[in-house]
Order: sequence, then C-alpha cells, then structure tokens
Amino acid sequence: EENSRKSQKLAILSACYGSLSAVMIQDSAIIILFAGMLGAGSMLSMITTSLFGVMKCLLLLPAAYLVARIGYKRSIINTTYWGAVALLLFAFSPLLGSFAKYGMMVSLIAFGAIMTLYGASWFPFLDEFLPKKDRGRFFGMLRFSWQTCCVVFFLICGLLIGKVPDLRVLQTIIIVTAVALLGRAYYV
Repeated sequence: EENSRKSQKLAILSACYGSLSAVMIQDSAIIILFAGMLGAGSMLSMITTSLFGVMKCLLLLPAAYLVARIGYKRSIINTTYWGAVALLLFAFSPLLGSFAKYGMMVSLIAFGAIMTLYGASWFPFLDEFLPKKDRGRFFGMLRFSWQTCCVVFFLICGLLIGKVPDLRVLQTIIIVTAVALLGRAYYV
C-alpha cells in the first residue's frame, strides 16, 4: 500500500513534466507561431498541430505490439529521451536555413511517432503499481495535476511571448519543454 502510494505520486510528477511538450505540440499557438516564423504557409502551420494526433491514429496498434515486446518501463524511458531529442531538433530547425520548415516537419513527425510509443506503454505500465480500487482517485488527481501545470506554464509563456513573438523566445520555450520531458523519465 505504501509503495503503491509513493509510485502514484511519482507517476503524477512524471505526467506533470511530460505533459508540457505534448500540450505545446497539440494545443498551443507556440507551434503555429514558430512554424510561421520558419516560412511555413498558413496551411502547413495549422497542420503542425495535427501531426501528433495523426501519428497516434496511424501507429498506436503497431506501437502497442512493439512496447509489449520491449517492456513498458523501458519503452517509457527510451521514448522520453528520444522525444526530448526530437524536440531539440525542432527547436534548432531554424539553423537549417531554407530547409528549416522541412526539418521542423520531420522533427514533429518523429516526436509524434515516439510519443505514440510512450502512450502505448503508459497505461499498461500503471498496472504494475496501481490497484483497481485507487484508479478513479488516481486518474482524477493525475489529470488535475498535469492540466494545472500546463495552464500555469503556458500562462507564463504567454506573458513572456508578449504581443510580438520573438523566434529566440519560442525556441527557449521549446527547449524548456524538451528538458522538462526528461523529468518524466526521472520520475518513472
């Protein structure tokens, strides 16, 4: 019981750190602004936020098969590290000059594929320490915690970005989410 409670708290901390990058990719204007600054047109800028969901839709079943063979905890830790690498490549894609928008798209597709593997690992991994009687409370606290962290983080980001976004500020935010993603692996 004591070990289960401790594991649940660590899982919640892991989710708080890991959620920043996923929310940034799927639900924030940071990616759209960044894509626009790299010369992506309106359509390509809007597509960037859907890549995560498309990768999940296309790859979830093969990912579930793969992570069952690799192991859930090992998959979570490896995908977290590779996800941070994909985000760093994304942040530094402006260095590719005229190929920046292509580097951005490749890194976003890679991030989506990698995080699909993570998603396929997460829920089966919870069976290792989460008793059925605690699931309702745990998932409620989990969702409340990571959503609160994201609201606070992106509120601060919005204040930092201001009315006129700067490429370096957006890059810094992306790098911070990549580093925060490593917190997921640490707490797992």
